This record gives sequence, C-alpha cells and structure tokens, in this order.
Amino acid sequence: MRSLTPGVPPPIIMISGKASTKDVIKGLQAGSCDYISKPFQPQEVLARVETQLRLFLGEVSQLQEAAERNVLLLSQGGGGGSSSGGTAPLAATAAACTPMRDE
Repeated sequence: MRSLTPGVPPPIIMISGKASTKDVIKGLQAGSCDYISKPFQPQEVLARVETQLRLFLGEVSQLQEAAERNVLLLSQGGGGGSSSGGTAPLAATAAACTPMRDE
C-alpha cells in the first residue's frame, strides 16, 4: 500500500467477521494497526479511526521535527562530526516500526 507521507506507513484498521483471539493476533501481526470484529457499532469505528488519525499525525509531526533537527545538525557539524571527535547523533524516528513478513 502506498503511503501519503513518505516514510510513514498509513494506518490500517482491519474489520472482520472473525473474532477469535487467534484471528485478531494474526491480523495485528500482518501489519494492521487495529482490529474490529463484526458486528460493530459505527460510533466505535469512528472513535478508532479518529485515534489512528491522531497517532498518524503525531508520527508525521515527529518525523518532520526529526528531519529539521537532522538538517540543523548536519549544517552545523559539516558532516556530522562533533567537537569531541565523536559523531553527533541524528534524531531517531518512530515510524519505521511496521512489521515485515517474508512470504
């Protein structure tokens, strides 16, 4: 699936008629951010979508802040070196946590 924001996978909410714990775990391990079993209430789906959007926008914001810090570090250090002879750490991002599976 293509992401709207490079580097940040889009949130996926799986809706399924399968409700066993095994099925929920399988759906989440496949990369889904949330899992809703049928039957469901529309208000619950809306609340879960709003939650995923809040989390997604937070990740995008963190990535933007990290990118700005990285640019600043690189421009100040001329390549990432620090005055103590070590390297200046680049800001970490939290968006690269999507599980990968070999199929």
